[in-house]
Amino acid sequence: MDKHEWRGCLEWKQQNLPLSTTSEETVKLYDAFLTQWVSWRPDRCLGGLEGTAEKLLESDPNFVMGRALVNGLAIMSADRSPRLDTGLRVLALR
Repeated sequence: MDKHEWRGCLEWKQQNLPLSTTSEETVKLYDAFLTQWVSWRPDRCLGGLEGTAEKLLESDPNFVMGRALVNGLAIMSADRSPRLDTGLRVLALR
């Protein structure tokens, strides 16, 4: 999916799903992350899920849904645990 096809703030609001940021870049990165995750198709231009997650969190560190999505998926992964992985524990506390 090309960047111009990702949903922006207006499209999310029109679906009655307003998000806690007004940053168009952040919202489109959020959509890009969701799209890659559900389609199992990494976007190499963004560095796959990992690169998209980094860009998403950098674009608006206070975007609650982005942080919840990225941290939640990291915690649900089979190879990481906040109890055992201090990096993930710090990430979750930010």
